[in-house]
Amino acid sequence: MGTWTGATQDTSATAVSGSSRYKVMSIESLGDGGSDGSAVNGAGGTTPQLPFLLKASVVKGFGRGSKLLGIPTANLNMDQVGPVVDSWPNGIYYGFSCLKGDVYKAVASIGTNPYFKNSQKTVEPHLLHEFPDDFYGEELKFLVCGYVRPERSFASLEELVAAIRSDIEVARTALEAPGWRMLGTREAAWAGG
Repeated sequence: MGTWTGATQDTSATAVSGSSRYKVMSIESLGDGGSDGSAVNGAGGTTPQLPFLLKASVVKGFGRGSKLLGIPTANLNMDQVGPVVDSWPNGIYYGFSCLKGDVYKAVASIGTNPYFKNSQKTVEPHLLHEFPDDFYGEELKFLVCGYVRPERSFASLEELVAAIRSDIEVARTALEAPGWRMLGTREAAWAGG
C-alpha cells in the first residue's frame, strides 16, 4: 500500500449518465484540506490525497454482487488493506484495477453497504470487464482516483441496482479524462510495487 507520487489530477467533472447529470468529486472537494495534504470531509473522515494505491488478495464475499445484483465485485482482503481506509468516507470511488498485469477501469464501494446492513467496512471493486472465471486468491491492485458519491441505503433492490449502474457509467466517463486515460494503459504507469 502507498500513495502514488505522480502529478495531481483534477477529478472534478460533470458526467452524464442516462438522463441524469452527476458531479464527480475529488476527495478534496468534500471539505477543507488538512494541513498534511489529506482531505477532511463532512462525513467525519479523512483520506490521503488521491490517487492512492490499495493492494490485497481477492477473497470470497457474501456472493451478492454476482448472484443477487448481477454486478460481480472483487472483495479485497481487509487484513491486507489495513486500517488506511477506516477514516475514509464511506462511498463509491472510481479508479483502475490491475489483475495479472492487465489494467481495467473500476468502480468500488468502500463502506458498509447500508442496504444490506453490514457492520464491517469492505473494499469491493467492480472491474469494468467480463471475466470467464473467478479469481479468488489473486492479488488485485486498485488505484483509487476519485469519489463519485456517499453510500446510502435504498428503498428497493431495483433502486440499488439502478444506482450502481449509474455509478459505473459515471466512473467510465470520469476515467476517460486525458490525465486518467494515460494511467489506464498499463500497470507500469502507476503500480510500481
